[in-house]
Amino acid sequence: MVNGNLNVNDKRPDQSDDGCSSDLSGLYLDIVIIFDTSAGTDIQGFNGQRGAAIAFAGSGVNISQTFEQATRFAFVTAATEAKVVASLNEIQTFSDYMQKLRSITYRSNTGPKLDISKALSAAEQIIQINGRGNNVKKLIVLFTSATDYNCPNDSDQFDFEAESPCRIAQTIKNKNINILTIRLNFNDAPNLQKNGIASPCYALDNDVFMMPNFIKLAAYTNCFCPSQYQHFEEKDLCFKSNQCLYLENTPTTYMAAQQVADMDGGALVNIQSSLKQKFVANYAKTTLPIFIGLNQIQTSSWHWDYSNTDLDLSSDYQNFAEGAAEKGGCAYMELNGLWNGIKCNSFVDAHPYVYQIPSCDASRFLIIFDSSEDTDQLGFNGQRGAALAFISTKFQVSQTIDQATRIAIITAATESVVIGDLNLYNSIAEVTKGIRTLSYTANTGKELDVYKTLKKANLVIEETGRDCNTEKLIILFTSAEDIDCLLTEFKVGNNG
Repeated sequence: MVNGNLNVNDKRPDQSDDGCSSDLSGLYLDIVIIFDTSAGTDIQGFNGQRGAAIAFAGSGVNISQTFEQATRFAFVTAATEAKVVASLNEIQTFSDYMQKLRSITYRSNTGPKLDISKALSAAEQIIQINGRGNNVKKLIVLFTSATDYNCPNDSDQFDFEAESPCRIAQTIKNKNINILTIRLNFNDAPNLQKNGIASPCYALDNDVFMMPNFIKLAAYTNCFCPSQYQHFEEKDLCFKSNQCLYLENTPTTYMAAQQVADMDGGALVNIQSSLKQKFVANYAKTTLPIFIGLNQIQTSSWHWDYSNTDLDLSSDYQNFAEGAAEKGGCAYMELNGLWNGIKCNSFVDAHPYVYQIPSCDASRFLIIFDSSEDTDQLGFNGQRGAALAFISTKFQVSQTIDQATRIAIITAATESVVIGDLNLYNSIAEVTKGIRTLSYTANTGKELDVYKTLKKANLVIEETGRDCNTEKLIILFTSAEDIDCLLTEFKVGNNG
């Protein structure tokens, strides 16, 4: 890393620390792209910007206004003035995206220089008006021919002018909106500023590393943890992992700690690099000693729970105190950060612990099929057909890949039956098989009980969904009459 600029050939963390996926098929962001049409570039440079935008969107990004797990784009051209070409609620498909890009001309909005303040303000306004909720991350991509600013760390030192680029950029970043800058005129230019307009690590030169880093940073933007967890990341190395850590300071036995972690869809923390060791030790510094996910419960070798791998004491990273590895049992981190062995199920040796879950990248979907007598076999088959068409629209279904969708299936009539919860299906093929094998007569009844059905769906989400600060979607096929829900009439305990 040089002055905050991310580069694929910079020093990277140990490969055992998995980074966020760069697979963009499950990406769901609101992205505003600002094209520099000032005299600081030219027609060829402008076309180069459009080419980068085409390559990014063509790398598997799902563009849609109707699907929850999809990315939306807006376009702004900027020079002396900023002009909105497309807002976030206009571009419906990749074809629309391409058509809108082709319609933009360099001369339609040009001027002597790029006014970054006006460009960023226009992008922020688009997000304020048309952006989705806080559960969908936002990214502003700024192609710029302007000289990079060196913004003070202390916002009180910003230029007192309301339209100061540093002040506007910081205001935007304080709203949890990332700013990615791509410097067009980088040849013979000074190094990018560490405290520039861009978010930390989001400043790129328009060189051979730009496109892979553009894709990586978009994926990083979509990679986050629930608010109560700590994301394992190292900003000085521009590294963000796919791991969310949770510190439980209530002491318990090792095996009980394992069960608590498992109930949250995770495992006790694995530490397979010095970077992770330093991070965990600092995260839990006021709570040490803590249990970690290394033990000899199942085998005579030391074994990591989360990665399901054995520890090779001679070649793998380890931080055992001298002679401690020979003690066996279950591992904990001492006050000094060294590891030691302890009995696995002794209340005398109870400790706090840290466990980890995968980071959040994708929504979860739950599909409910109406199998009541108010529909029929043909109507039930129509529901199945719609569901099959829905899941075939570029969704990646998986239990092991972090950036993937999870789907549950319920049939509903007088009673509701869970065919498969959010932890069952590991591929589109498995979901397809589950839908195809559904039987209308297996769970039918006189009418659809919407209350019981939604209550069952909510229970499935509570028990098998992961709180990723992302929206959960329940798709309900229903033959019941629509209910006029008057909020003023809702009362606690109502079966409504």
